[in-house]
Amino acid sequence: KGDSVEQMDNGGTTKNRDNQECPQPWFKDGLRFECQRCGRCCRGEPGVVWVNKREIEEISGFLGISKNAFAKKYLRNIDDRFSLLEYGNGDCIMYDNGCKIYDQRPCQCRSFPFWKPNLENRSEWEKVKKTCPGIDKGKLHALQDIEDNLKIHERRFG
Repeated sequence: KGDSVEQMDNGGTTKNRDNQECPQPWFKDGLRFECQRCGRCCRGEPGVVWVNKREIEEISGFLGISKNAFAKKYLRNIDDRFSLLEYGNGDCIMYDNGCKIYDQRPCQCRSFPFWKPNLENRSEWEKVKKTCPGIDKGKLHALQDIEDNLKIHERRFG
């Protein structure tokens, strides 16, 4: 990997293998987050929660139903991709006083709040914190873990 970090200088930058300086992100010391299972990110606003074939298999198995039964009851097709259904009020169909599939929740849910828009700068993180009580609580997620999560999320959702 040409962008891997080889050394850190005292100015908050790293040098990659090409000896180019790479500024460290504002969250270089990591970020605390622990889901409080409040459902605020699952309710109230319309949107999409994308699921892929593997996730459909895992969730349907977790629920003890066939993939076809799961698709008919819980999914909608949007441009040849699948998203979990939501109720008219914007609540996720999997939310009922808590996430019914928390242990098998899709990547999109699992990776929240470590999404690129939320990590642009501290101000954006603080905005999300106003609606998410798990931000700045619990486990300290190291920079490498956050960056790995961002890469996974970006590959899946662009």
